[in-house]
Amino acid sequence: MKKEAQYEFESSACDFMRETLRYAKSFRPRQLWGYYLFPDCYNHDYRNNQDSYTGHCPDVEKTRNDHLAWLWKESTALFPSIYLEPELANTVNGRKFVRSRVKEGLRISQQHHDNYALPVFVYTRPTYSNHQDLFLSETDLISTIGESAALGAAGAIFWEDAGNTGSKKNCQLIKAYIEEPLGHYIINVTTAAELCSQTLCRGHGRCRRQESEASVFLHLNPNSFQIYRNEAKYPKPLLAAKGKLSQADISFLQTHFQCHCYQGWHGKGCEKQLNPPGGGPSTSYTLGLQLLMTVFLLVCLH
Repeated sequence: MKKEAQYEFESSACDFMRETLRYAKSFRPRQLWGYYLFPDCYNHDYRNNQDSYTGHCPDVEKTRNDHLAWLWKESTALFPSIYLEPELANTVNGRKFVRSRVKEGLRISQQHHDNYALPVFVYTRPTYSNHQDLFLSETDLISTIGESAALGAAGAIFWEDAGNTGSKKNCQLIKAYIEEPLGHYIINVTTAAELCSQTLCRGHGRCRRQESEASVFLHLNPNSFQIYRNEAKYPKPLLAAKGKLSQADISFLQTHFQCHCYQGWHGKGCEKQLNPPGGGPSTSYTLGLQLLMTVFLLVCLH
C-alpha cells in the first residue's frame, strides 16, 4: 500500500511538473523555462566538516538528478542556486560550494538534448543567507558571480527580499552597494565575458575555463580598462567600462579559456555554422546583470 501510494504521488508530481512546462512553452515559446533550484547538489556538509570540505556533490544526489531526465528534457534552461551562508564568508569553502553546484548544472545541461546544451542561470543575492544586513564581500562576489561566469554559466539572477527595501535607510544601503562594489564587479565581469566571447568565439559562444578547478576569472585588466560612472540620464547604464584588450590580455584568455559554442555553431572558435541549426532554444547569453541592477534601483527609489 505504501509503495503504491508513493508511486501514485511521484507519478502525479512528474505529470504536473512536465505539463506545467509544456503549457508555459506553448504560451511563450521564445522564453526560457525551467524550475527554480533545479538541479540541486545538496553539498552543505561544510556545516560539519569545514576542514575536509571538498564541495563535491554527493554521488547519490548526482544519481537522483540523473533520474530526473524527464524534467531536463522538457526544460529549456536550468536554474540552480548559489546562495552563501555566513559560515562560508571569505573562505575557500565558499568557492568550492559554488563551483560544484554550477558544475552539476552544467553536467546536466549537456546530457539531454541533441546538438546543444541548456543554458544555466544561477540564482544568487547580494547578501548572505538569513542576514539581509550583511552584503557579500568582494571576495565572495568573485566566489559567486566570478566563479559562475568563469565556469560557463549563461547568466545570473540577482534578487533580494522585498522586506529589505522597507525603509529609506535600507534602500540607501542597497543603492550604495549596487552603485559601488556590486555594480563595479558586474560591469567588470560582464564586459570581460563579452570581450572574451568576441575575441575567442567570434561572438558565437561564451568562454569557460579550460581547467574547471583553476583560479582564473573573466576579469578586466585594470591596466587596460577603467570603470566609470555614466552621468547621463536613463536609459544609459549607470556604470560602464572603457578600454581595449592588450595583446597580453588576449594571450591570457587564449591560455586559460575555451569556447562553448551557442546553438548552431561549432569549432574551436565557433567559426563553423551548422546547417540547419538544431531545434533547441537560443542560448546566446553572456553573463549579464545590468538590467537586474536597474530593477533594484527602481524598487528603492519608488
